[in-house]
Amino acid sequence: MNQNVIVAVAIVLAGFLIVYLFKKREGFESKTSSSSTSTSSSTTNNGMAGNASSYAAGIQTMATNIQDQLLITKYRDDYENTILAYDNLINAKMLQTLMNTNASNPNENLTQIANLSNAKNALNSIMKYIDSQ
Repeated sequence: MNQNVIVAVAIVLAGFLIVYLFKKREGFESKTSSSSTSTSSSTTNNGMAGNASSYAAGIQTMATNIQDQLLITKYRDDYENTILAYDNLINAKMLQTLMNTNASNPNENLTQIANLSNAKNALNSIMKYIDSQ
């Protein structure tokens, strides 16, 4: 499979995750704002000052909902295998990018390699997270 297609699919999936998290947060905010009284004029949608506790609770609720959907304990092996497959893909893509680098102008490819290296670090963080569950 073409690596550009895989990268594009990963970006699209990341986009869907971001949209999902924002939508989930909007739902939480609308629930909390409709249940709050009108006597508090300092109610905001952030974790500033007196809102920090409820803000943290809302974030924890979102994390718990995602964890419940992922069923990490049940699908741990599948998730780990997926992470390892992506790690192999990134290693191959890094080597391919390096070997296709224009020696007279390497900046673009070196930036791609650095981005891929950051992705490997993210995969490592995800693996640690799965192992902690």
